[in-house]
Amino acid sequence: MDKITEEYLKFRSSILALNKEEIFERAFKIVFYNEIYKYFKSSGVEIVKGISIASLYSFYIKYEDINVNSAEEIAEFISKYKKYTL
Repeated sequence: MDKITEEYLKFRSSILALNKEEIFERAFKIVFYNEIYKYFKSSGVEIVKGISIASLYSFYIKYEDINVNSAEEIAEFISKYKKYTL
């Protein structure tokens, strides 16, 4: 199992252990994790050392002008992440 899948499954398990209200409060983060995970799994993009979904989420929150609503936007977002953090 690759590290992104492992991270995603741990995140998913931690979310499913929460009560309904807590899950609702984390809806935005859940959508982000799902979209990034699906992008990595469907695009075949190599996962560069140092990239995790958690680090991408932190970067995303810091730079709110970035969108991740499509594969193209996610690719651009990851490119910006690499440029500014790796």
